[in-house]
Amino acid sequence: MRSFKRFPEFFVRIVRPNYSAKEYKEALVGVFVPKTNPSDGESNDLLSYSYAESLRNPVGTFSLTLAPVYDRNNKTWVDKLSPRDIVIISELGAVRFVGYIESIRYSARIDSAGSVERSILVSGKSISGLLSQMKVVLDKKLLPMQGDTAKTANEKLMHSLSQKMDKGMPLRGVIKDILNNFFEIIKATAIELSAGYGILNVLNYYVDFDSEISTDVRFLYPMAFQIYLDGEQDLLSILNGIIAAPLHELFFRWNREKQKIALVIRDTPFDPQNWINLTLHSVDPLVLTSFDVGKNDNEVRTYFGALVSGSGISLEMALVSPNIRQAFTVLEDKWNKYGYRPFFVDFKYFDKEKIREHVADLMLDYSKKVKNWFGKMDEFYSGTIKLVTVDEKQNGLTYPRIGERVSFLGGEFYIEGTQRSWSYGQNMQTVLQVTRGYEYKNGHLWGEIKSIRQRIASVLEIEK
Repeated sequence: MRSFKRFPEFFVRIVRPNYSAKEYKEALVGVFVPKTNPSDGESNDLLSYSYAESLRNPVGTFSLTLAPVYDRNNKTWVDKLSPRDIVIISELGAVRFVGYIESIRYSARIDSAGSVERSILVSGKSISGLLSQMKVVLDKKLLPMQGDTAKTANEKLMHSLSQKMDKGMPLRGVIKDILNNFFEIIKATAIELSAGYGILNVLNYYVDFDSEISTDVRFLYPMAFQIYLDGEQDLLSILNGIIAAPLHELFFRWNREKQKIALVIRDTPFDPQNWINLTLHSVDPLVLTSFDVGKNDNEVRTYFGALVSGSGISLEMALVSPNIRQAFTVLEDKWNKYGYRPFFVDFKYFDKEKIREHVADLMLDYSKKVKNWFGKMDEFYSGTIKLVTVDEKQNGLTYPRIGERVSFLGGEFYIEGTQRSWSYGQNMQTVLQVTRGYEYKNGHLWGEIKSIRQRIASVLEIEK
């Protein structure tokens, strides 16, 4: 009989960075392990944990539940933990998630049997959330010596980018220039205020800003928007502002090889070759505990249009001009069933000469692309798949991540979200949020999944 180990195997480490230092330094706060008799420096006070990542939100979340046990100094974890401590969650011998604490709460309640239950609740966000906390204030009142305002900062950065983009610049290069420019402003602010680099050191230590940014996407048309605005602005907002969603994706996930959380920016992988290039996982009945999938018409679209930035053609102009409107496409069968449900997308980056000479062709080509990507929303299956968390080294089983695909029910699904958890006395669990369930052939959409049937096997637990 096939089997796998399913006893809990995790390691949760909490450290405290020195946010006042000029370089990254940390001190150990606590270590949690699932042992009856933990070693010196370890604790078994952890009652449960959970962490989640999603393509729809670049900032993941986590929570810990701790027993309110007093140590030899008469302190509980409420006393020993602090906001902005770093939480590192490892499962099955590998780091899987890094976050920072936002909230620490002491909770007590009386259960139905009249007993008092007490616990310490710790919650926070993934380390990528610090990007939204890392703000610049381009204001002469804050930086009198630097004299940088949003206008001057934009002029410096855009002059550099425009020269490079005129000849075609890879997305990775654009992002790198923006990050370097932003970090230089942060450092200048720290020098001006005689402060440390704070969360900049934490980000540089834990975040990979390079390896998973696409080298295939090229920006060929100078950006017509402002990178910096007056007043406060955070780095995550700046990055989201240059990405043309839903044509591009921006998210974060742990990169085991780099041992950092990776910034992923790429084309949305719905063209056939990009779909094939995604890591493919399978759902083994041995680890499947439940699933709930179905299809609905909540996101059905029937009318698709692509606009091209820099062409001078607005949406209003396109809709009232018969010649331009021909570049938009209609799904007649779904229009007859659902009526007018528009889906318009703005394409930002193109060769200037092509815009002048072939704007109608560009709009039509990309309108068809959007229709191919999002024209079957009522035929796709979506939902959740719940698995026992297992080591990918056992029996060919795998550890799926967001932005990858999974083979299930005779089709393939896109993994948009993951949630992993453990509670005392239970197995470690993984829940996948999946979409675009369909039959594919060489990356092409081939047909609806025909038979929704899946065997859930019994599991044999093996003691170590």
